Amino acid sequence: DGAFINLPNLKSLYLNGNDIERLTPGMFRGLQSLHYLYFEYNLIREIQPAAFSLMPNLKLLFLNDNLLRTLPTDAFAGTSLARLNLRNNHFLALPVAGVLEHLHAIVQIDLKLNPWDCTCDVVGMKLWLEQLNTGVLVDQVICESPKKFSQSDMRAVRAELLCPDYSDIVVSTPTPSPGQLPARTTP
Repeated sequence: DGAFINLPNLKSLYLNGNDIERLTPGMFRGLQSLHYLYFEYNLIREIQPAAFSLMPNLKLLFLNDNLLRTLPTDAFAGTSLARLNLRNNHFLALPVAGVLEHLHAIVQIDLKLNPWDCTCDVVGMKLWLEQLNTGVLVDQVICESPKKFSQSDMRAVRAELLCPDYSDIVVSTPTPSPGQLPARTTP
């Protein structure tokens, strides 16, 4: 914690392949000008809530090729992320509330090579993905389970098939209002 406190003008930080296991808000104290943060090929299993909140100028975050299974509420709150790479982790689903809803400025997101569990838990995420402009999502989001949806693009499977009671989920899933959407996104 505080290792970068004397680097307030640092713009890019590459911490790839360092066997880092968790990210805490204190790690990023002093990096208020940081734009680019790379944590590729580490052993990250845990990201603490508000870990990136001290970096309001953060535009790019690469967390690919780690051991992440979940993201905490408000993981990206306070940032202005344009590019996010979560490729090749262990995500089964990502919540819209508290996580994806904070990606207001996103222009590219990579979710490939995660074992997506295409059941009721992904309906909110699926609906969020469907609202993205063409080209924002890098590649397909392929379901790994259940078997009947294995190797299917999550966006191509109808929500009512993923979750027969999906109407209850859709009502409780916050969708961005037109004022919250990035300029390039059509509601």
